[in-house]
Amino acid sequence: LEHNFQMLALVACFAWILALIPLWLQWYRVKKGDCLRAIIYRKDPGCSTSLEAPSWVSARTKGSAALVWKDLHAMLPNSTTLYDGMNGIVQAGRPLAVLGPSGCGKTTLLSCLAGEVTRTKCDVTVYLNRHRIARSKLRRTVGYVRQDDALHPELTVSEAISFAVALRMPHSSRKVCQERVRWTIGRLGLEGVANSKVGGHKFRGISGGECRRTAVGVELSVARGVLALDEPTSGLDSETALSLGHLLAELAAEGCILLASMHQPSPELLANFSDTLVLGTYGRVAYFGATTSLPTYISPLRQLHPEGGYGTASDVLLDIISGDHADEAFKLYKVAEEKGDMEDEIQSALTASPGEEIMEVKAATVPPIRVQLIQLLLREMRIQRSLATYTYFEAAIAGVLLGMTYFQMSMRLAGVISRLGLVFAVHCTLGMQALQGLLAWREGYTSFRRERAAGYYYTGTFVIAKVVMDAILLRVGPPALMCCIVYLLAGLQPGREAVCCLGFCLASFVASTFCLALGATAPRSGAVLPLAVLLILLFLLIGGPLLATQQGVLRNVSIFRASFNMLSANEMRGMVFKFDPEGVVTTLGERSGEDWMTDLGIQDNPVHEEVGWLLGWSFFYVLFAWLVLTLQSVNWPSFSFRGCCVHAVASEEHAQKREIGRRTSTASE
Repeated sequence: LEHNFQMLALVACFAWILALIPLWLQWYRVKKGDCLRAIIYRKDPGCSTSLEAPSWVSARTKGSAALVWKDLHAMLPNSTTLYDGMNGIVQAGRPLAVLGPSGCGKTTLLSCLAGEVTRTKCDVTVYLNRHRIARSKLRRTVGYVRQDDALHPELTVSEAISFAVALRMPHSSRKVCQERVRWTIGRLGLEGVANSKVGGHKFRGISGGECRRTAVGVELSVARGVLALDEPTSGLDSETALSLGHLLAELAAEGCILLASMHQPSPELLANFSDTLVLGTYGRVAYFGATTSLPTYISPLRQLHPEGGYGTASDVLLDIISGDHADEAFKLYKVAEEKGDMEDEIQSALTASPGEEIMEVKAATVPPIRVQLIQLLLREMRIQRSLATYTYFEAAIAGVLLGMTYFQMSMRLAGVISRLGLVFAVHCTLGMQALQGLLAWREGYTSFRRERAAGYYYTGTFVIAKVVMDAILLRVGPPALMCCIVYLLAGLQPGREAVCCLGFCLASFVASTFCLALGATAPRSGAVLPLAVLLILLFLLIGGPLLATQQGVLRNVSIFRASFNMLSANEMRGMVFKFDPEGVVTTLGERSGEDWMTDLGIQDNPVHEEVGWLLGWSFFYVLFAWLVLTLQSVNWPSFSFRGCCVHAVASEEHAQKREIGRRTSTASE
């Protein structure tokens, strides 16, 4: 049996090396129509930046297109209501700027129109090209660029865009996908940083403006006809912000329906937007109309300005609605001609003209599972490759330190204690290395939520890809390297290297899946890391001989019990130790390793049984992580008797005012 394990370990190690080297060096090919690997950007002289417009929205070729929302109501988690039935419209070729002070509901408005899953309760009817869009379909139709870009810092600009293209265009050939990536990079002026990493707080990458343009490119590359940007110019200098504004205006002129929220733009930046929406407290509308008409509109309100009306039109209106005369500004808009013109535009956009072609709205579909797995595996390999380098270095250092500490252990009583201490120290090291998975969740959780909501992939495929790539890169090579170093320096029993190496790898893997499950429960909480350390130390305490009882529930709860038994029994089985305690006269002479295992509560179970326990714990934690992540994507309503009664009465009164056939959604995804 030990000889078979030796051969199996050699074959597995050889196969792992053959599989890892091509992935590490990117020696893989992709067949036509399958998926797209992360390309290295090379500018093609024959590839122009003029690519075919999206098939279902183009103001130049198929007439007008517009995004219309009616009867918008929103309730924040603190029960604050917003918008009070607001209507609005964004037309192709006429970008809309959403202005307002902090807390007025700019981000909430974009989230509602993009179908974003949040804790905010939103009730709105959205039409795109006269087609009513359901919330589940809206999330895969509108490209939403958030204020925090949430791009993976380890990916380059071309890799981030390539990943989006591969999942959004799974049935296109590789040539078409590469052309789309090159067109997007060239259109956004990112040629100089196409092969540079995005970067983050750990290391410096591209600049803030380039990062915002990359986030826009991720949505633009997948042919989205509607783009919603949440404060895209926030944190940028005036020149970079103005350059981004020119780019957004050009995209809108090419047929894209575009709206962006901004806090206090300069007049030059605001001039890139054809229409302007100004929101006040509780989402009340202070102005909704053409940007060029804003100076004329606020002329009667300049006398209410604290500084006598000095400043640009947008700044004056923002100062007024933030002061004591805000109600007068809101009352003026209710009777202004701009509101009537906006309502007429909405009615015209929802009414088809004779002979005008009505474009069909096509939402993006979830790609095949095979494409999801391949793309997620390749991306995880790119993300974790730098982490694997540090893990190998840590494993080598830890192996040398442990080997020198327990160098050439003797066959006496001190050797028994040293062997158990070595096994305990190895489990501590492997458990602490697995804590790196918690930190990875903090960086990747935001992007996972957004990509999952947009329909890039399923939760199950994401968890599988993360576990598989983590096992290949971090849970096979580093523990095996540590095992080899420790085995040589500590002088462990020869001929049993395969089982020892298997125990090292499985102990590291089960600790990694435990951290994965724990991190999935609260990925953004800072208390998860100390809690994980405490639980791992507790598992180490009750899983080995430090616990006096031999049987019991506590020992079976420990994820390290099976690996501790397997490594200890593998080393002590068949050995004879001299019993020579210092300062004590004894006639016992020698004791076998089996006697010591019986006294210390170490179970000499078959290897396959211990392997089954370790794999069972790992499968349980992977399943638990998948279940938690799936449930976190569902908004569960808060149930109370009073809340249900109030909601029922309000719904009955509100339903009488709505058009026939319209249904109210009672639960979000």
